[in-house]
Amino acid sequence: MDSTPDQDRRVGDLLDQLCHLREQLRLLNRPLEEQDKGDGERKELLKRVGTVSHQLALAAQEPHEAYWDLIRRDMEVFRYLKEHGGMKIDELASNLGAEEGLIEGLLVQSEQGIYSLTEHGLIFALPAYEDSCKFAVEFLPVVLFNPTFFQQYGYREPRSHDGFDTPLAAYFKKPGYGFFDYLRDHPSVQKLFISAMHAQARTQSILCSVYDYEARLPLVGDDPSAVAIVDVGGSQGELLLDLRARYPQIKGRMIVLDQKSTLQSLLQEPPVGIELVVHDIFTELPVKGAAVYHLKRILHDWSDHSARIILKHVVSAMDPERSKVLIMDAVLPSTNTSLSQAMGDHSMLTFGGKERTEGDWRTLLESVGLVIEHIYQGPEPEALIECRKA
Repeated sequence: MDSTPDQDRRVGDLLDQLCHLREQLRLLNRPLEEQDKGDGERKELLKRVGTVSHQLALAAQEPHEAYWDLIRRDMEVFRYLKEHGGMKIDELASNLGAEEGLIEGLLVQSEQGIYSLTEHGLIFALPAYEDSCKFAVEFLPVVLFNPTFFQQYGYREPRSHDGFDTPLAAYFKKPGYGFFDYLRDHPSVQKLFISAMHAQARTQSILCSVYDYEARLPLVGDDPSAVAIVDVGGSQGELLLDLRARYPQIKGRMIVLDQKSTLQSLLQEPPVGIELVVHDIFTELPVKGAAVYHLKRILHDWSDHSARIILKHVVSAMDPERSKVLIMDAVLPSTNTSLSQAMGDHSMLTFGGKERTEGDWRTLLESVGLVIEHIYQGPEPEALIECRKA
């Protein structure tokens, strides 16, 4: 984001203040016998230098960088502004237990001294997006280890999750340590991660609208035991609940497969209309012959080697004549990848995952006996890939 004129003016003013304070400190360099007299004044000047320096660091930050500072302090400023409306900066800072300088320059706008959320800031008031940012901050130290990992272990794509083959395993010094091991060992982070997955609801909803499930879904008839959709690694059933609401006329059972730690809180009272089954995606699927096997942002968590194991179990469970595989995931452009897309791919390397181009997807899927029938584009680079057995 380019600096605004207001931001430049604020930075300039603070730099002028620091120059003035430097001159005042220089004038305090008295002879030794006079230093005690000016010691209090010197301390006061140094205190002022610290305050202005802090304000300058904040003023020079991009809004998203300042937001990380807020998240680290769990102030939830965006949610607070949404719930309480606009207010003066001193009142807002007091209510949040923060310094005024820490809040200035964020995704808020000032009108007659009142700070309130902009249209762009509203999204950060949603708990799921708030938790997405908190999760990112928690995981950031591991991601920042990536350059050190590649320097030590060689500049190559992680191909397995054995030994110290991923930055995550090397960072924690635990052979074979994976992302879901990390979540299991950090329950508070896992809670943030599950909540953060709800932030994908808008993308998921758009993808559900570009693919006509009612028209494309193989019919299962009136057999009460027939399975319409199995969501492999489907978290807490958000996708299937969306589909139930969007397509109430679709017949057949809808089943979520995921780890016990993910489903634990719902096992006693599953959401209406879906079933929950504890499952390890690296083992044989317990549900055979479903009309559709869904994988929503699962395969980008894994290397090609691991993704093949997951997909082979799916292919083995499919009815060769009627089952389909639907993959919701990123399909990167083969050229002109944006910085955010490249950074996303780099982040996935931290635990051995990867984002893929259309060519990568075709190669991977054909290697396990699947053929792409069509790629339905959502908000780029998100897409829905429809596959059948070769």
